[in-house]
Amino acid sequence: MVTMPTGLRVAVVSDDGVSQDIVRGLEARRIEVTTWMRGRQPGRFHDLRCVSGASCPVVHVVVICPRTLLGGRDIAEQCHRAGVPSVIAWGRHRWGVLGPINDHHPGCQHCADMALAARDPDWVTVARTTTGDSHDPAVTAWLVNQIEATAGALRDGLDVYSVKSVHVRTNAGERSLVVPAQPGCRCWPPQEASCNTLMRSAA
Repeated sequence: MVTMPTGLRVAVVSDDGVSQDIVRGLEARRIEVTTWMRGRQPGRFHDLRCVSGASCPVVHVVVICPRTLLGGRDIAEQCHRAGVPSVIAWGRHRWGVLGPINDHHPGCQHCADMALAARDPDWVTVARTTTGDSHDPAVTAWLVNQIEATAGALRDGLDVYSVKSVHVRTNAGERSLVVPAQPGCRCWPPQEASCNTLMRSAA
C-alpha cells in the first residue's frame, strides 16, 4: 500500500550525522525532510538561510539533533531570532529526549535547562558529558512519533503553547516534564509584533 505524503516539512540540523536514524524514520512517514550537517571544524559558523531561504521550501519545524545532551542551543537561538519554531531531539540506546518547542511563546529550551539545573545542581555537569549514539529502533520510533506530532500541531495551528514540556523516554517508561517560563529569559516576546513570517507562510 502506498502511503500518501503528509504535507509536513521538517528541517533536521545535526552534528556529524547523528540524526541519520531520525531522518530515515521521518522520510518513511512521507514527511519532506531537509537536512543540514554541521562539522566539527573550529570557528565554523552557519546561519539558517539553508532552511529558510528562497531555495528551500518553508518548514514547519527545525529539528536540532546535537551529539551532546546540552548541544544545539546556538541553533535554537538562531531559529528564535529568525522566527522559525525549533525543537531539540536527542537520543542514545534506550533513552530519548525531546525538548520544548522553541518559538516566540514563553517557555523554551533555555527555560528547561534552568529549571532542570535548579532541581538538580549536578544535572549540568552530567549533561555536559553525556553524548548520544546510535538510537535503538524503539527510541528512533518514539522520537519520530513525537516530531511528527509536533510538526503537525504547528502546521494545523493547534494549541501547542499552553503548556511547554520536555518529553523523556527511558527503560522505566515515558514522562513529560512541564517547563515553567523563566522570568527574564529571551523567549519572552518583545513589545513589537512577531516577525514569524515563515509560520504565516506555512499556515
